[in-house]
Amino acid sequence: MLVYRAGRVLRRYRAIVGKPSTATACGYYFVEENVRLGAEFVGAPFALALSARSRALQEFDGAVTWLAAHLEPGVPVTIR
Repeated sequence: MLVYRAGRVLRRYRAIVGKPSTATACGYYFVEENVRLGAEFVGAPFALALSARSRALQEFDGAVTWLAAHLEPGVPVTIR
């Protein structure tokens, strides 16, 4: 995963994509919400809700603190 600002790569992260039964939905989306989670929640300390929707999965099992600190609602997200 690459994070860009003004056409320049700011950060690089490893990303996990779906398998055929839980395919990753490619397309153009945006960050809907940035939620701080308590340590007892799966995915803590943050959850970044995207406008993308999965037909197979309803939860995200992981989070990246830097992304949560820098991405606000409305930030565009492209999944290829």
